Order: sequence, then C-alpha cells, then structure tokens
Amino acid sequence: MTKWIWYGNAAIAGIAVLILLAGWARLSNRDTARAAGLDFSTDDRSTSGAASAGDSSEAADSALVASVKLFSKRWEPPRGSVLVQIAPAQLLKTNKPRWRVGTGPWQEAGAVADKLLTGNHTVEFEPVEGWIKPANQTVEIKNKQVAEITGTYTLPPPMGSLQVHISPESEVKAKAKWRVDNQPWQDTAAVVADLAVGPHTVTFSPIPGWNHPAPIPVTIEEDQTTRARGRYRAQPKGSLRVVIDPNQLAGQDLWRLSGQNGQSWQKSGSILDDVLAGTYAVEFKELAGWKKPEPPSVPVDPNQTTLVQARYEPLPAGSLRVTIQPAEALEARAQWRLDGGPWQDSGFILDGILTGEHAVTAKPVSGWNLPENQKITITEGQRMDIELAYTKPPPPAPSFELKATLVMGPYDGQAWIKLPKKTLPEIYTSGESIEGYRLRQIGDGFVVVMREGHSFRLEVPKPKPPSEARPAPPVKTPTDTKTPAGRQPARPSPSAGRADPARDRTQPPLPPHLEERQRLLEERQRILDEQKRKKD
Repeated sequence: MTKWIWYGNAAIAGIAVLILLAGWARLSNRDTARAAGLDFSTDDRSTSGAASAGDSSEAADSALVASVKLFSKRWEPPRGSVLVQIAPAQLLKTNKPRWRVGTGPWQEAGAVADKLLTGNHTVEFEPVEGWIKPANQTVEIKNKQVAEITGTYTLPPPMGSLQVHISPESEVKAKAKWRVDNQPWQDTAAVVADLAVGPHTVTFSPIPGWNHPAPIPVTIEEDQTTRARGRYRAQPKGSLRVVIDPNQLAGQDLWRLSGQNGQSWQKSGSILDDVLAGTYAVEFKELAGWKKPEPPSVPVDPNQTTLVQARYEPLPAGSLRVTIQPAEALEARAQWRLDGGPWQDSGFILDGILTGEHAVTAKPVSGWNLPENQKITITEGQRMDIELAYTKPPPPAPSFELKATLVMGPYDGQAWIKLPKKTLPEIYTSGESIEGYRLRQIGDGFVVVMREGHSFRLEVPKPKPPSEARPAPPVKTPTDTKTPAGRQPARPSPSAGRADPARDRTQPPLPPHLEERQRLLEERQRILDEQKRKKD
C-alpha cells in the first residue's frame, strides 16, 4: 500500500516539472518574436494565424493537463469502504451506540467509512450501560468495494447468589470449606454473588477423621440468594495395643503406625486411641543388636481395641574392651568409640556388638598425637581386647650452640654453651638444665641433652679451613711472664707443654674471661692424676 502512494507522488512531481518546462519555453518564444519587431495584429492572415496558434496552444495545454490527471488517477492507491449496522433494534430506540475503524472518528449505526486502504481493519464498538458490547471485529477492505458487518449488543444474563452452612458446630466448622463450580473455597455461611441463573454444584473439602458431604446440586434464581447445607459425619474409630518381647525391651519406645512420621514412638504394651477404623501396618524401630519384627497388617475395628504381639530377635554379637596408654593421656581425658558411637573411657567393656568388621577411633586430646584408627573383627560370643597408645609430639630441637667440651670423667665434665640471647658462652656441668633441656652426657666434642623423653646430640662446630682460619695468638712462655717484684713466677703445670685435646677442639679460642677457669680445671685434673698414681 505504501509503495503505491510513493509511486503516485513521484509521478505527480515529475509531471509538474514537465509542465513548468513547457510553459517556460512558450514564454521564451513569445518574448523573442516581440524583440524582433514582428506585429501580428496588422496582418489579418498573421492575426488569424496567431489566433490559430493561440488556440492550438490552449488545446495543447488542455491535452497536457488531461494527461497529468489521467496519469495521477492511474497511480492512486486502491481504496474501499465499510458499512456497519448495529443490532438489536430495541437498543437503537433508547441509545445511539457508535462504532469506529481503528482510531478513526466514531460513527453512528448505518454510517459508511470510506477511503480506507485495502487490507484488514479493526472495527470497535462503544460501550453502552446495561448491555454487553460486541467484541472487536476484523473486516477486509477491497478496492472500490463496500464491506458490510453487523455488531450485536446483548443483555447480561440474570444473576443470583448462594450461601452454604456447614455442620456440626465443632472443630469441623473451623476446618471445613465449600465451593461452587470449582471456584475458590469459602467458609461456612459465606455468600457468593453474581452466579448465573440455573443449575450449579456445591462440593466440600475433606477433613481427617470425618466423612465430608457428597456434592449437592443447587439452582440459582434471578436476584435471589439460594441457601444450602452440608453435614460432616465423624468416621468410626478404634484403639491399638502392641506388646513386644522380650521383656527387657519393654521400657523403650519401639513401635508406631507405619507412614505416620509425625507420630511419636510407643512403648511395649501402650494403647493408641482414636485410630480411624481400617487396616494399618505397624512400624518397628531399628535397635542395635536386635533384629526388628516384620511390620504386620492390622485391622482396627470401630469401638474396639486390637491387640498385636511382636518379638525382637537378638543378633549374634560379641564385646570389646579398649585400654588407653599412657596414664598421662587419661588425665587429659583421652577416650575411644566404636563406629562413630558415644565416647567410652579406657577399660570400658562394650557388649552387644554385632559380629563383623568395625572401626575404633580415639578422641583428639590437646598436646598428644592421636593413635591411628583400628579396624577390628568381632566374633560371636567372644570379647576382643585392644590398646590405643597416645604419644607426645617431640619437642623442638634446642636453639643454643655448643662451643667446647671438657671431659673430666665418665660422669663429670663441662661444656661451653652459647644461648641465643647471650653474647658469650657459659659453662654448664653434666646434669644441669638449659632452657628446659637437661645436660645428660658430655663427650669429646659433643653433648647429649634430654627433654620429655627425647634426646638431642649437639657437636662442636668444625674448624674453618686453614685459608679462612684466623692466625693463632702467640703462646706465652714462662720466660715471657712478668711477675711483680718479690714474687716468684708460678710453676708450670705438669700438663703444660702437653697438647690439650679439648683445647684443640675449641675453635675459635676460649674467651679471655674463661682462661683462668680453664687453668684451674687443669690444675685440679693434675692433682687428681697425681693422687691416683700414688694410690696405684
């Protein structure tokens, strides 16, 4: 449709350009003749000729205009009309309903909307109070044709209301609901309006323990409220009593009606009242070490107590005793358990364990290494004894450094040890404690310290290679020693001049403030050696 409009407009514009060009050429020829001094009025022939020329020019103009008009009509887009009638006639007597095409102006009944482009159009009808207006209609417009349609207004159907009461006046009144023709549920005594006149059906909601009324038919009358009633009747009920063997299980909650997950478990011999008449299955609880009974099918009769007897059978089982070591771990509350069950103390005997494979785990205790889980196999009628051993994690290695050692006997000696926060080493004797470590043994160039049952061996650092070693200080001889006037120089020790293995191992040399202590120790050793020689 749009392309026809564009084509027509383009053709009209082209023809207008041609007319302008032809008129301009005619005016140009006339102006040229006048400029040449030609006088067509003095000569009759010329005058008649001019008149003839003018007539022919006007005739030419008329033909051109006619051609333009014909060409424009040929390119005009196709159009049609629509005639709309409105029914019924009685509506037209009291009202003047209108209609329109698309978003066009509103028209009265019997009017024609013309110059509509060909194709589909929508006819809309105006609302009229008290009437149901026709639905929108689609009409097809054809070229140079008049389409006819009719819109029929209708009166709304007659309406009425419905009210339903539910009995008896008990807990049913708060729970029971009713509805008409699958509409929303209503409470008792509620009123539903705007129901069409004629037959309808009322249904009632189910309630556990009650038989709900059957659906009832109702007839709605115009401008009236129809009333109906529905009565619920209590379902017959009975009781159920279950007795379980053996007697040792009588105090445990072991049974309930099957499928009643929200129902509490019952003890052996207890009576369950208010059970709706019917057939039920009794469910039994799983119990470690026992095989539960199969769920029986039990009929419950109205106003009677049904008795059911069931028996748990013991499963083949054994026992287990677990001992925990050491005693310090027990003081820290070390415990064990079987297959993720409750924690048990050391030495406790767990009976009634089903035969087969099980897992024993130890409880985590702060400051102790946890024993590995153990897989065990329980044998029927036998007790298994196992042991779980907690261990202490090893303490950290000592952070101090050994600088030198002096062995004075199999149980005696001294060691020069430098602590991390000290600038100079200090002397420690075998048996002393050093930052929580006990000096247990002093050997030739090494010491052994103990802590929490773990031993650590420290050695004197090896001397640096000769290329990196510092030059040894000069050795002073007795002749170089200067003594105060009136005093004799000290006699050299028998061990003087003899290489001291301990000193040879102490690289670098001992600090100056320890030289005197070292000399005294050597003198003590000399005296001990002399006493031993005399005794021998």
